[in-house]
Amino acid sequence: ESEIAEATILLNESPPGIQSVDSADNDNPADSDDIYHAGQQIVITIQSAGAETGLEAMVPIQSEQSGYDSGLNRASEVEDVEPVAEVFYSYLWDTLGLKNASDYIVKVTLQDSVGQKVVDESLIITIDNEPPTGGELTINNGEQFANDQRVVAEVTDTSALDDDIVEMFIEGD
Repeated sequence: ESEIAEATILLNESPPGIQSVDSADNDNPADSDDIYHAGQQIVITIQSAGAETGLEAMVPIQSEQSGYDSGLNRASEVEDVEPVAEVFYSYLWDTLGLKNASDYIVKVTLQDSVGQKVVDESLIITIDNEPPTGGELTINNGEQFANDQRVVAEVTDTSALDDDIVEMFIEGD
């Protein structure tokens, strides 16, 4: 006589969930305000709402204002994230050559192995290539000339409101 075989099958009828979608500058993770300039490498991070691994994560990015369409981009599952109950996916977006626009919509899709999927379009990124206006550059506390190659440069944005955060960059030798 043969033994009776038993198996329990759990049918999951729920699609995967998305806990959050965030962005940050790859070189400066503290820069995560969703406002970047062309040329930055932006990490798009997706946190799934459950512990299900092996999901297909797709990240197309589009802007109607600039006419940009990245096409479909596959995000990779991030390994060794603690706690184990959280699963993350990431995609590195190269913004080189992008035009100014405030409507770069990041459309994230997570799909499980049986085709159930969830879509999130909550992340909207701004590419701002315009320099701040109204800034003042002072060298050596207001000196007109410098006798040394080393100078102290102070940049003040006179146009920003008190609570605005403005990034300024000084380039050159």
